[in-house]
Amino acid sequence: MISSTSNSRVRLLRALADRRNRLREGLYLIEGVRLAEDVVDAGVRPALVLYDEALGETERGRALLADLEPLSDWMETASPHVIESVSAVQHSQGIVLAVPLPPPGGAASARPLSRRPSARPGALHDLALVLDDVADPGNAGAVLRTARSAGVRRVLVSGGVDLFGPKVVRAAAGAHFWLAIDAGFRWDTSETAFPAGAPVVLAEAHAGQPYWEFDWSRPLALVVGGEARGATAAAKRAVTHRVRIPMPGGGDSLNVAMATGVLLFEAVRQRTLRPATP
Repeated sequence: MISSTSNSRVRLLRALADRRNRLREGLYLIEGVRLAEDVVDAGVRPALVLYDEALGETERGRALLADLEPLSDWMETASPHVIESVSAVQHSQGIVLAVPLPPPGGAASARPLSRRPSARPGALHDLALVLDDVADPGNAGAVLRTARSAGVRRVLVSGGVDLFGPKVVRAAAGAHFWLAIDAGFRWDTSETAFPAGAPVVLAEAHAGQPYWEFDWSRPLALVVGGEARGATAAAKRAVTHRVRIPMPGGGDSLNVAMATGVLLFEAVRQRTLRPATP
């Protein structure tokens, strides 16, 4: 059992709170029973696992530890105060993990291809979601959670918050494991990032056609901009279509996570009613 917060592996886990260290180590931090279960379900191989031995006193905890053991490169018990020193939340659930960052370019997710879910009616497998300068960690995590629920597979990130920071990871509720995330997307490469001829659709607050009038049943890229200033100038130069969510009650704009959910599930609705356009 590890009882010292100065242990080298404990120091490594704490260091993953910083983006520079995540990039250097190629790892990011996961904590809590629910996310650890998602790690197992997705077939991700943790590099490090620390857990409080009290976790094994419950049936759920014993099952989780038994599932993690063959997956993990290194796994050890630790004193509660050691787990607390790593945790970014006020009350730790007794388990923290370091898991691999996805490959550069988001070419594939961290889980085996055999674990990918089969196509379901309305799933947005050919829709690329672009987060353009989205800055709030809670919003970014909620966008990822929504994208996973809608069957999106590919997420590209241009500027804004680091999607592998602890706050984003918690808000995303395991979505990271089911998405191919390109955290370094640049608009000067957008011509090769999307299928030839695919619409690049920008969600605007007050410009463009009402979102329900747009044809979402074909391969496309959906761009959602940052909370304060919206999409960047580079993004606006690349888009081919603009859509808006009419707000009859007034207001400046919707929360970016809420707006993304409205648009993605309109796409799901349309695809459920009619097959996708080849």
